Amino acid sequence: MKVLSIKQPWAWAIIKLGKNIENRNWKTNFRGRFYVHASLKNDKNAPPDILEAFYKAMDENDPCTSIGSIIGSVELVDVVRKHYSPWFEGPFGFVLRYPEEKVFFPMRGKLGFWEL
Repeated sequence: MKVLSIKQPWAWAIIKLGKNIENRNWKTNFRGRFYVHASLKNDKNAPPDILEAFYKAMDENDPCTSIGSIIGSVELVDVVRKHYSPWFEGPFGFVLRYPEEKVFFPMRGKLGFWEL
């Protein structure tokens, strides 16, 4: 199965907050379910309200707030250049649906989609 490394708190937001767009500066022909890998680096420039919710979840020991491990899976259904979602920033948006929480063992991530 394919895996995509995503910085926290965005990986957590996909699994827990219903973030339905993953913004990238590249497109892909891949469609289907993939594992969400929380990368070792956090996005410290995320909006304050997202960071606050993420840190609160960390305090509550939510396993999806971990870094350097797979935290779930989601289905990629389309890649768009425009979208109505408030999560869309572009230039490309991976349209996501049906997130599922799954906690796996720690592992290093990679760039782009990679095989587990």
